Amino acid sequence: RLPSLLAGLGFALLTAALGTRLFSGRTGFYSGLFAASAIQPVVYGRTAVPDMLLAFFVCLALYGFVLWEQADNNKGKKTSLLMLYLGSALAFLAKGPLGVILPGITVAAYLVLSRRLKEVLRLELWWGIPLFLLTAAPWFVYMYNLHGPAFLEEFFLQRNLQRYFTNRWAHPGPVYYFLPILVIGAFPWSLALLGGAAQSLGRLWPDWKNSFKEKKSELFLWCWFGAMLVFFSFSRSKLPNYVLPLYPAAAVLGGSFLAAVEKSPGRKQPAALVGGTALLALTVLLAGILLLPGKVSMPGTLVVASLAPLALIPLGAVIFTCNKKLAVFWGFSVAAMALVFAIVSGVALPRAERFTAVKTLSESRLHSLGDRERILCLQVWPPSLLFYTGREVVRFDPRRDCWDDFVKEGGRWVLTRERSMSMLDSLMQGRTPAEKYRKGDFLLVRLENIPDAAGSAPEDNY
Repeated sequence: RLPSLLAGLGFALLTAALGTRLFSGRTGFYSGLFAASAIQPVVYGRTAVPDMLLAFFVCLALYGFVLWEQADNNKGKKTSLLMLYLGSALAFLAKGPLGVILPGITVAAYLVLSRRLKEVLRLELWWGIPLFLLTAAPWFVYMYNLHGPAFLEEFFLQRNLQRYFTNRWAHPGPVYYFLPILVIGAFPWSLALLGGAAQSLGRLWPDWKNSFKEKKSELFLWCWFGAMLVFFSFSRSKLPNYVLPLYPAAAVLGGSFLAAVEKSPGRKQPAALVGGTALLALTVLLAGILLLPGKVSMPGTLVVASLAPLALIPLGAVIFTCNKKLAVFWGFSVAAMALVFAIVSGVALPRAERFTAVKTLSESRLHSLGDRERILCLQVWPPSLLFYTGREVVRFDPRRDCWDDFVKEGGRWVLTRERSMSMLDSLMQGRTPAEKYRKGDFLLVRLENIPDAAGSAPEDNY
């Protein structure tokens, strides 16, 4: 998880720098707080998946483009382009073609809408593309030599093209799927994001006849936010993590709104924002206490302890009514989120059975596998199984894979779920499993004993 953590820290700092560059230091301050404490960026900054690395390097590339736009000398433009191309190459290494597509569609939309498409010629692609290839290509060449065409098919065809154009991975969603994801994922800054989006569009729209010459910063943010949102909305496969790279733009929209509200001479707008955010926090707190214990197999007291810091947000609203300082309220909000994540990741999740089941089963039953014993996953795919067992794991598909071949090659263990036992029984053709172990949502089944130990009585350990 360390790479995700470091990328998350860089992500928040880059977002703060982006807000400062495009608007003001106060906008950058709020944008950085947004990126560092909103639910979705923090969650992916603590997980062992490449999404935060992708988001950080995409942000680095687009921040390089912003610096290039603002540079007033040749040296500054060269350095900015270096950041753009290296950021894209490292994003490509993190998660494939998205590392080029996402910065590419953002910059293309910006240049087209500002009617400056000829500016592409000034991006010095003649050395940028070779630099990109020199950075990204060696790893793929190495992996191709190691694994052959199977690697390219898995990485490019299945993990990228098929994920976007087909529903093979069974993660469908309507075209508006990511809109509620963004609003929820931005908590506690959800209302700031909505207010910032509305305010920004209100400023941007009157300038369209002038090719947005007076509102370049607004246009660039919307090209970043909008182009990525539209791109992912038309994907046949949808998961919440897809939209993480557009959070810097979302955070700056929210940060610019907060900076404007802070300067507002009236009291109604700040009071409405603070009151609405406090009410939202109370709703999340109560809903979590009522609904989560049954969903995550966690004691109610642990759920209450995990969510209790959210009460700091309405407390901050009460203090705001006394001193009228918006920054103090958001300080309470950030502290609340920091405490929630500290308790959840440090205390609650390690005690939640559904999140520790694979580790427990691996360490108790799969820690000393024989040389011939292989593991199969049926209708489930927890990547952590590879980490905890240190073994090759077969992802079995009954439509294309042969059960007998798996058994002949040493297949002895199957990880599945209770609802998939009927499928496993049909594959085993009536044979009784030697052992069964259940933990959380998972069921670990040991098949009939290895031939020289056949005949021993089966054991059912639930």
